[in-house]
Amino acid sequence: MPSSDVRTSPATPTTIAQREVELLLLRFLQYHQPDVYALWATHPVADMLADDSKSSSGCDEHYSTAEGTQVRLYRDKHVKYLQKRLVSLPASLESLYSAQPWLVYWTLQAADVLGVLKELFAVVPPEAMAEFLFDCLKVSPTDVTPGSSGTSDVSLAVKTVASESLNDSTDARQQSSSAYPNEKIKEDDEALAIGFGGGRLAHIPHIAATYAAVSALCMLGRTEYLQSLPRAAIKRWLLSLRCEDGSFRMHVGGEVDIRASYCVSVVVTLLQIDGVLDEKAARFVASCQTHEGGFACGDHASEAHGAYTYCGIAALILMKRPQFCNYAMLRRFLAARQLRFEGGFNGRTNKLVDSCYAHWVGGAHVLLRVAEAYTQLLGLGDRRHCLTSSEMMLLNHAQLISVTRLRPSGEEILEREEEKHKESLRRVELYINASPTPAASSGPDPFTGSPPCFWDEEVGDFYFNQRRLQLYVLACCQEKVKGGLMDKPNYPNDAYHTCYALSGMSAAQNLHYMPYDAHCGSFDQSSDDNVYAIGLRCGLIPGTDEDHGVVLATTKKDDALAQLQPTNPIFNIHHRHVTNALRAWGLMDCLP
Repeated sequence: MPSSDVRTSPATPTTIAQREVELLLLRFLQYHQPDVYALWATHPVADMLADDSKSSSGCDEHYSTAEGTQVRLYRDKHVKYLQKRLVSLPASLESLYSAQPWLVYWTLQAADVLGVLKELFAVVPPEAMAEFLFDCLKVSPTDVTPGSSGTSDVSLAVKTVASESLNDSTDARQQSSSAYPNEKIKEDDEALAIGFGGGRLAHIPHIAATYAAVSALCMLGRTEYLQSLPRAAIKRWLLSLRCEDGSFRMHVGGEVDIRASYCVSVVVTLLQIDGVLDEKAARFVASCQTHEGGFACGDHASEAHGAYTYCGIAALILMKRPQFCNYAMLRRFLAARQLRFEGGFNGRTNKLVDSCYAHWVGGAHVLLRVAEAYTQLLGLGDRRHCLTSSEMMLLNHAQLISVTRLRPSGEEILEREEEKHKESLRRVELYINASPTPAASSGPDPFTGSPPCFWDEEVGDFYFNQRRLQLYVLACCQEKVKGGLMDKPNYPNDAYHTCYALSGMSAAQNLHYMPYDAHCGSFDQSSDDNVYAIGLRCGLIPGTDEDHGVVLATTKKDDALAQLQPTNPIFNIHHRHVTNALRAWGLMDCLP
């Protein structure tokens, strides 16, 4: 195409955004892919791109070694940003009026991943957040009499019980045995269907808001909040959303969506509500897997999406039907989501990079490995084998088992299976190394001074370059002045991307080799005959003072400040919150 045609061709918002990202990452491309960078010289608009790149700002400056700039996590800035999100919201957030519980969840989760949840509670106490969330409890429109909102009594009753239970532990134990907060709700037992709405006023129950509210209540750290919820009324509402094919609607009269299946799965698991999920629900989720290998929003949709894929895998795990997924196709779809140029993920084929997919796609990568191991654990796989130590640690990370309570028949069994696994890996490595090796780029690594093979070094346990993903988030998606994270360079920061970019970084840091018991403060180190202790003793699990298999953005030892807190890959909340939720109903600290 002639140069003039390219210059005068109409631009779209997508092409403009892509061009801006490419310009901001141009120096990165010049170092990492010099052969590809050389193609810019033959581009019809190369001179225009070169002029624009000189004035570009954003992540480009992070790749300048002349100024000694290093990628790092601006932790203090992000903490201040999160504290402000709960006390002072900008006018630009008016569009999120129907997603108010989400604002609480995003802020709490981001703070928890940074390890500063207590500091956040010092600004806004958990009682205030719980009061707000309880005010979002709404009666389903199908159960509201004409001319009445039917919401204030429910939220006030639940809030009152929660407040009383905090002041009187005896009353708390008595009230926790009841599924309803007061006598009025008991009297209307057969009529009420209750869920969380998107805010205090003028909202109806919505499953996405309910997922966010329940997750946020778990993070507040008090089981009384969960025990005060009207579980029977919530169950009745969830059943009203279920369709004949096993799918769920987002709200009464709303759209059918795989997100609803995931949200319902999380809610019934954290609140231990039985009788909502069945095999038909799992088969609907499985029917959403497309020819691309990922999951679409519904069984009639054709385009796979990273976030829907995350929801689909997590839902199948919680429904105990992981065998319904085609993992060979799923691996291909997820592996194609990491962009070789940027290092971050996109959500769909031929789409732009976005930091939120660090969680949706990065978390899906983790869940892929978890689901494959879970299929073997349940004895549902086509090719059965004994689980390796790494697979057991992944199941432990998802709180599907507890490696500190499992005791194998003997150490020799674990060692024999590990040798079989290593032999399989050696064969794969020989096959890969048989292909021509691409020419290495010249020049030292701009971060470590090591040879440039660092960029394409596969580290960690998952099917993506975990270090490259972290580099994209740290170098290109941080607001260095005001704090918070953004979609891509020169985009505004927001709570959504702050939460999911940090959660994705946590997933990419390979934090699953420490038992969740240790995160929850209940780790018994005296036992030496469980799977974890034997794995450490035999060198099957990384566990030294300096190395727990953690993968950070750089290999610098002083980069420890960039290490984040782990998060359960199924729920995207910390393991201790899942444990507290399960214990609220008298269960152990792993999923039943």
